[in-house]
Amino acid sequence: MKCFRVFKTLAPAAAALLVCAACAAPQPVVRPDGTPGPNSAEIEAAATLYWSGHRAEVFEMIAMKPDLTEHDQLFLINAILAGGNSDDQAHAIATLVANPCLTPKARRHIIDNLERIYFSSDRKLVVSALVNYPPDYYKSQLQEVEPVETEE
Repeated sequence: MKCFRVFKTLAPAAAALLVCAACAAPQPVVRPDGTPGPNSAEIEAAATLYWSGHRAEVFEMIAMKPDLTEHDQLFLINAILAGGNSDDQAHAIATLVANPCLTPKARRHIIDNLERIYFSSDRKLVVSALVNYPPDYYKSQLQEVEPVETEE
């Protein structure tokens, strides 16, 4: 009878451990159509890392690169959302949203796939980034300032 009590007590913990291990393991990543960009090999390599935290670290580094093509961006979004910790996913996506090279198609892809980020608080982080960095944010930051007329 004692063994049954111990098993009954440990069963939920064992189930949680199995679920956690499944979340950590890399999942297959969908490649978008088109010509792979210059960062596709790095994205693919990062997607093979076993622990979601390790994948997220590398995904965030890639998300900061200024030369991400639209293909790279879509592939990166798919890779980030393929599995792992919701918090890790949210931070990597938010990093990409803050990158000035983010294309409208990649932005739309993020919005269309928000439900793949499990926790609402993590989705909020991504939505906040989308609000803080609207598509025209960088254009407005880069506009030339008109000279102020001075009296002579």
